Amino acid sequence: MSLYKSIGDGKATMVWKDSWIPGVKRGELVPVNEEAKIITSVSDLLYADGRAWNKQVLDTCFDRITVEKILCIPLNKTHLLDRQARECFPFVVRMSGGAKRLGNGEIQVLKLAIRSSGEGALGGVFRDSGGVVHGAFMALAPALNDSTLVEALAIKKGVEVARQMGVTDLVVESDSRLVIDMLNSNCNDSSLLCSICVSILDICLDFNDVFFKWIPRACNMCADKICKAARHVAGEQIWQDSLPFCITDICTEEFL
Repeated sequence: MSLYKSIGDGKATMVWKDSWIPGVKRGELVPVNEEAKIITSVSDLLYADGRAWNKQVLDTCFDRITVEKILCIPLNKTHLLDRQARECFPFVVRMSGGAKRLGNGEIQVLKLAIRSSGEGALGGVFRDSGGVVHGAFMALAPALNDSTLVEALAIKKGVEVARQMGVTDLVVESDSRLVIDMLNSNCNDSSLLCSICVSILDICLDFNDVFFKWIPRACNMCADKICKAARHVAGEQIWQDSLPFCITDICTEEFL
């Protein structure tokens, strides 16, 4: 299990010497120009308040792919210190649940089936408790060389889309048991996966209720197919009250 730096305030992590970017090993990071070497600590890549990455600075120091990977790293809101973390970690599971209800003819509860390819493609399908499909999304993500991290990013994107759709109660289904267990845990680890999960839970505060559920991959074929289709689509695609033609047949079969 290799060690890397989990970013807090960025002050104790050296940009060019430490391992801190997902999918980039120690010594592999190369500046795009000589001026970029002036940047020494990761805190120099953040805005003054430390709450967001300064993309303008990132673009002057790194290539596009590296910038995309850095932007996937969530930043904490409490200015914690940088910490050493391992790629694998223990955690305590605390299961939680909530009401799943429909009312007044409005869609209050949607099930979000999530899948990622582990190679930078992700997708999801929204349906209600009766199996009626209400939307879908597909998007690209940086190739992080870690399928679990990409799956967590897929869930984050799906929850963001659900919020945009005005969903009030949400059931998130994924065949990544590790991510689902982490989301149902106390999320107190210093790993990057934990940081992404914490950012997901922060978004979930905008819902009345969110429930995270693991499902076997065999029950997640519709999301799997839209994820594979995402590899051949540029940018982000969102369908609301409709489905892309490429998954119509399999989704109809899966939800019967």
